[in-house]
Amino acid sequence: MHWKCFFVFKNTCNLKPATLWLLAVIFASIVFLCTLCISLFLPVCVFDAGIREQRIDIDMLEDSYVPQSSRALEQEAVLAKLRQNVTKLSQEIRQLRATISIYEKLGNVMEKDSSLATLGNKRHQNVLITSVPYSGEVLLGELLNQHRDVFYLFEPFHSLKYYRENRPAEVYNSMLRDFLQGIFSCDFGEFNFYTEFLSRHYRALVHRLASRTLSSPPLCPEMINRRYYNIRYCTRLRPPTLTAICKLHDYTAVKTTQLIDLERLTQLNDGIRNPFRVVELVRDPRAILYTQMREVGNLSDLSLANQAGKICAQQLRNREYLENSALKRTDRYIAIKYENLISESLSVFESLCDFLGLSHSRHANSWFNGVLKEGFAWPITVKSERMGNHDSNKLNLTQSMSDWQKGLDLKQIRLIERECYSVMKLLGYTVYD
Repeated sequence: MHWKCFFVFKNTCNLKPATLWLLAVIFASIVFLCTLCISLFLPVCVFDAGIREQRIDIDMLEDSYVPQSSRALEQEAVLAKLRQNVTKLSQEIRQLRATISIYEKLGNVMEKDSSLATLGNKRHQNVLITSVPYSGEVLLGELLNQHRDVFYLFEPFHSLKYYRENRPAEVYNSMLRDFLQGIFSCDFGEFNFYTEFLSRHYRALVHRLASRTLSSPPLCPEMINRRYYNIRYCTRLRPPTLTAICKLHDYTAVKTTQLIDLERLTQLNDGIRNPFRVVELVRDPRAILYTQMREVGNLSDLSLANQAGKICAQQLRNREYLENSALKRTDRYIAIKYENLISESLSVFESLCDFLGLSHSRHANSWFNGVLKEGFAWPITVKSERMGNHDSNKLNLTQSMSDWQKGLDLKQIRLIERECYSVMKLLGYTVYD
């Protein structure tokens, strides 16, 4: 009778016990069937979903699958193409990197504060190397050109030749003064004629190649394995480019044999906003005339006497002007003897650097020592512009001090000494015994 007691509180509808049992059995059957269905069909659905995901992955892999042989052939073709173009691409990359580097430097310069970019102060110094032609001024200019801090220009006043020959003297002098001011101010904006001269004039190739900063890649290609070198190999220069390159350096150095009158140089120096230091290179007149004869051909006795008189008269005027002016006693002028430059190269170069405020460049010293041992030669043969045989024309600098003693006969020596005795005595050169 316990079951009766168990259903007493539930039997509110007065159902019979048999009916209650039937309902309980039905309910239990429903619960059992639901549990059975869930246990049977849920794993199947999960497995089917996994199968579908795997099938999708397999289909994607099948779509992307390429036979190994076909892929290997494609790779070989690509590699072969890359091998064919690797030299050209490498060269282009090097040129682009060099160009980017230059433009970055130029950008840095243009972004500098105007007060820091002011020239003529302690930050930027100007140097003018002057001498009579064939005095060894090319060697001295090249020595400064090897210094990393120097922007070097070789005979820039040759670009004014047309105006010197076709304009009145006062007009030419005015142009010369303005041009000198622009060079030493690093302002080439109004001197398009000079950039055209450096870029297009066939005779200006030596002027372009003589300057390390204007002939280094990518402005000009390297001269290795080039028998001939054309001015059009180099990138065309424009005034803004030349201005920016000049401002990248702490020093501007100009080598000239056209402005050799110290009095005139002093007047020009006083008339421009950016003063410059004068470095005068002097040499034994007999060696100067012998070098000139070797370069341009033998001279008659009359021509030799005229040339000696012209050269030594100008040298004598310079010596007399120095004695009567304060230029010699200022820090704006220094004289260097060619013979001392060769025989006492290290001390003379260090003294020059101290005078100019330049650092003692190990690169320039190393270059000069190599030149003293192996000989000095232009990077290009001026007359023929031929590159291949310039090594055979190297000049032995030590022998160059005394070559005139063997190259000139006694009559020629006496003729030069007669015209140049006074200036030789002032410069410390003795009569040949």
